[in-house]
Amino acid sequence: MKKFKKTDNLYNRRNFLGSCGKMTSISLLSSILQLKMTNSALAQLSSNQLGGYKALVCVFLNGGNDSHNMLIPFEAEEHERYAAAKGALSIDRADMLFIRDTAGDRRGFGIHPSMPEVQTLFNQSNLAFIANVGTLVRPTSLSDFEQGVALPRALFSHREQSQSWQTSIPEDIGVTGWAGRMAEIVTSSGVNTGSVRMNISTSGSNLWQTGRGVNPLVIGESGANSAELYTDQPSVRNGMNASLEFSYRSVIKNHYNSERRNILEQNEEYADVTEGLSVSTNFPNSSLGRQLRQVALAIAGRDRLGARRQTFFVSIGSFDFHSDQTARHNELMTELSQGLKAFDDAMIELGVHDEVTTYTASDFGRSVTNNGDGSDHGWGGNQIVMGGAVNGRRLYGEYPEDLGLGSDTDTGRGRQLPTTSVDVLHGELATWYGIPNDGNLEDILPNIRNFWGRNRSPILGFLD
Repeated sequence: MKKFKKTDNLYNRRNFLGSCGKMTSISLLSSILQLKMTNSALAQLSSNQLGGYKALVCVFLNGGNDSHNMLIPFEAEEHERYAAAKGALSIDRADMLFIRDTAGDRRGFGIHPSMPEVQTLFNQSNLAFIANVGTLVRPTSLSDFEQGVALPRALFSHREQSQSWQTSIPEDIGVTGWAGRMAEIVTSSGVNTGSVRMNISTSGSNLWQTGRGVNPLVIGESGANSAELYTDQPSVRNGMNASLEFSYRSVIKNHYNSERRNILEQNEEYADVTEGLSVSTNFPNSSLGRQLRQVALAIAGRDRLGARRQTFFVSIGSFDFHSDQTARHNELMTELSQGLKAFDDAMIELGVHDEVTTYTASDFGRSVTNNGDGSDHGWGGNQIVMGGAVNGRRLYGEYPEDLGLGSDTDTGRGRQLPTTSVDVLHGELATWYGIPNDGNLEDILPNIRNFWGRNRSPILGFLD
């Protein structure tokens, strides 16, 4: 490992706090646990099995998106029941952006009026929706819920449900995410020849990309050197530089220091490799737009990075609207819609439209009922999948025909019982990524066999 020069501009150039300081307790805990345990032998995949380049992008909607106001029942009777339950927060049929599922019963749906770009992507077959998806330990009936049988822990809780989405282990506390576990298998195959980490985040450290000894490379909305820090604090800067050379008696302190050096080196290398890269697509000047532009630049530099597999984590929020929901949700739906369209355009520009799949995730769906001018924590919700490999203009899963109170999917206040598990969503994303539906998939998604048999075809089939 190269030593960092104790220059005055090291930390303002490479954003020590933006990269190392964002190494949260999750990634640190994972690294510490790595010292205390011997990893089980990873299943081996050959480089040939993984094929050409592919990237997976997770857009996390922090706080719990009211996705029944993102994808809305349009058929008259269904909308009537939705509107009765939603009350003042309901969206009129005349204001919706109409789409029609091109398969199944060909039901009509409405998209939030602030999302014309998503409507365009859907009609171009570049986008689809996964309906009523949520955290499940096993297929669950309303009776199971009422009896408390095999339920995810801490239902309706932001922290635990966000973690469950990212780990795909809803019944327990997880310290690794499913993309992190997938990265372990991919890394062991030797498919990536570069030294920069395959998991890259523009939104800080996260559980989704954290594995046993695998952590994301954290960059900012402006790239690796995204902040000018310590410019006027030479004593602090010199102290931070010097601390990298310390040798501690504590194994944990030495490991933490090693991680700091590695993060700085990774950011140095990433900045050098991606310097001068550009995309001509015009991204919106929003937080999500800036993050997705950085993802596009990293994908543009995939050959320089020696990467045939990458994952990216971006996020926006907060969607936790207990009040003033209509105006604030409108703004975030606009940001999401415009960001997704720009990113899809950029993937076409870069010639990797079929090789990059983007999907949304969130803590949970929200209650269909309102509490005045907001909504409460829920369970099942609707998510987006986007990209050239997506079998678009489709609605996958089971969108409830009745969102009214007392329906077969109402667990109380219109909190929807999921009819599709996150494991099914994640399993199909993972197999598209190149993971076979065998023991490898079971290593990544421990509960997958509760929903999907080994070596069987995808349940939903939303990806080519």
